[in-house]
Amino acid sequence: MGKKYRWLQTNWDRFLVSVYTFFILYTTLVPFRFAKDPQYILKKLSRIEWRLYLFHQGFYSGSDILVNVMLFIPLGFFLAVSRQLRSLRPLRSPDFIRIFFQGLVVSTAVESLQIFTYNRHPSVSDVFNNTVGTCLGAIGFYLLAPTLLPRIRRMLRQWFESRPDNIMAVSLLGMLILIQLAPFDFGLNTHVLYRQIRRFMADPWQLNLLFPSEFLVLFLMYAQVGYFFIRGWSSGSGRGTGTKKAWLFLILLPVFLEMVQFSVPDRRHSLLDVWAAWSAQLFVAYQMRKHGRKTEPAVLPFMRDHSFFKKLLPVYGGLILYHLFILPILNWGQADVTANWRYFLDPFAWLLRKDRMLTVVRFMEAATLFFPLGFFSRFFWGKQYSVKTLLVGGLFLALMTEGLQIWSLPLAAHWSQVIAGMLGMWAGLDFEAFYEELYRPGDNTGIEGA
Repeated sequence: MGKKYRWLQTNWDRFLVSVYTFFILYTTLVPFRFAKDPQYILKKLSRIEWRLYLFHQGFYSGSDILVNVMLFIPLGFFLAVSRQLRSLRPLRSPDFIRIFFQGLVVSTAVESLQIFTYNRHPSVSDVFNNTVGTCLGAIGFYLLAPTLLPRIRRMLRQWFESRPDNIMAVSLLGMLILIQLAPFDFGLNTHVLYRQIRRFMADPWQLNLLFPSEFLVLFLMYAQVGYFFIRGWSSGSGRGTGTKKAWLFLILLPVFLEMVQFSVPDRRHSLLDVWAAWSAQLFVAYQMRKHGRKTEPAVLPFMRDHSFFKKLLPVYGGLILYHLFILPILNWGQADVTANWRYFLDPFAWLLRKDRMLTVVRFMEAATLFFPLGFFSRFFWGKQYSVKTLLVGGLFLALMTEGLQIWSLPLAAHWSQVIAGMLGMWAGLDFEAFYEELYRPGDNTGIEGA
């Protein structure tokens, strides 16, 4: 494999710790409303609660304690996994002390950054609860390691060793979860859940102008996840019960993710999202039945998958067409072009605007829109054009998209979204290279250290 994937195979534990640390920072700082007034920051500093809630009678809710502890349990677990893998021995007292201080540092950094926010209130109690969660995660791994690690190794071998279909399926599943749960501004309380469920029950088939693009994105993602998941499962278990379990998982997956979305405030919840997923699975079932599960080793994966991805191209073409032409046309004349140009060129508008959460969402949408462009362009035309040429074409399309939004959508276009689109396309190009590496004849696709 290439250098990036060899590095990932040997450093996946550290990568996991880094990703989860970033997740903690993200979820504890949303919606990114930072204070710029020095007087407000000084006032916030003077109001920090330095006394631990165990030693005074002040109000500190049980739900806050539980959330702060549980948020850091996975961090402690991942840190313990990394320490044991790196030391090649069971955890000892110095390892627990190091994990304790790593959790303390991350929690202190999070609470320090909250001083500059309007909606967060730092306290020593939060640092205490976070550190307790980190220690509990490490202790949990220590207790489970003797029985858990052999099972994990067995599962990894069974699912991934020399089975690239499963590697692709899990990678795409991670992207699907990222799309479904973004922007991760979870509201973990009963009030938020009740409000979301009540809104859903009032209109279970919610629609808006962005629904067609959301439907097509979900169709693309679920179709690819289902295709590789079923093919990988079938190649390991054959027809029968195993494949039926795989289809049951794919049917229940969108229902589960839609239920989890109730904890994300201001997300649109609609049964049409579930229907998009099920439509994609029907499409996959039809395609696999039509081509008769051509999984013989003599058939190259590129030849086997070319027909499937070719069928998905019109879906992605419809997605681009809607964003590039139909959506601007439907909103034509509703924007102040002069104000839009000023906003587009303002270098700090995306950082200092009032609703930064919307900026993050649009950044993710741009990256999601251009990710398939990178994958499909390299898959179908990568041998004819260089990566630089494909990126230039993507840049032209991104600028065209933003240009049309300037003339149609109020304060929707910004130069940072062009960067987001290019990052999404680069990720798509790189993911196609990952796909090619997995299926290269004679390559070892097993999991190192499993």
